[in-house]
Amino acid sequence: MFRARRTIENTFGILAQRWRILRKTIIGNVDTCESIVKATIVLHNFLQKKEEDIPEEQRRYSPMGYADSFDENGRLILRMWREEEYMLRSATRLGSNNATRSAQGARDKLASYLVSDVGSEPWQYDIIMTGSLPN
Repeated sequence: MFRARRTIENTFGILAQRWRILRKTIIGNVDTCESIVKATIVLHNFLQKKEEDIPEEQRRYSPMGYADSFDENGRLILRMWREEEYMLRSATRLGSNNATRSAQGARDKLASYLVSDVGSEPWQYDIIMTGSLPN
């Protein structure tokens, strides 16, 4: 039970560290809140998966030593995600905050990829519709 609780705490801690909206109460109705959480999970999984082929020491989203782990005796080793300095930079007020055509193109390309036969995961629509996590 302790290990499962720590794994959940570690996972949500990393999500909250990377996705600032999860750090405080989300103002919105239940459906909106569920959609926000699901979106952060899908984006988190996408970024994790994209880094699978990159050597661990070169990963940027979840670098080596970022997530908590357990030693050979089952003791918890606290890692970098717990430190404020490893947060992603805030994007507050960068110029006019209007997306450039390049950024809009990148967003559209990512969106198309995530719903394509190549980029979609078989379970993603079930999760979005039911609110459950994959096994």
